[in-house]
Amino acid sequence: MQKELVETARATNVAVYFVWMPMVPSDDRPGAFSVAAQLGDGYAKHFFDPRRLVGIQFERDHFEHFAREVQPTALPEFQKRIAERLQKPLEERPVWDAVLLWHPGAQWEDTSPKPEWAARQVGFFGPSETGEPTGLIWKPGAAQPANTGWFIELRALRKTLAVQAP
Repeated sequence: MQKELVETARATNVAVYFVWMPMVPSDDRPGAFSVAAQLGDGYAKHFFDPRRLVGIQFERDHFEHFAREVQPTALPEFQKRIAERLQKPLEERPVWDAVLLWHPGAQWEDTSPKPEWAARQVGFFGPSETGEPTGLIWKPGAAQPANTGWFIELRALRKTLAVQAP
């Protein structure tokens, strides 16, 4: 996913920011910046957020509302997962494994700016470099997550951005 985002930056004049957070025991600052170094060439900026404040803010400002909005129409298995997630304290459910896109000039003030496009992985089947679906990705506005993958989603986004470029 990270490589695909960097390729999108190269191809579309998009600024890419990675916010790395400790979500599993192996997530730490050295690991995050090791991946950042492998991506190289300055097309992206990398930050480590040890307290997960950015993910918590995105959950509070946007994704919690989205979850409450889609919960009644989601398939029963997802209704249950959403309900369980929303019962946890906000600090225990930051947004992660997500891609958010804003138009140039978006300002972060008291709340984070609403993304123009967003996608969040909610299920993972396993890695693939060949383009087949690797998991479930949920986008605001969709009643259910799609059986897709980051390569598929980000390549489609890149085409959209290339068409919109001046």
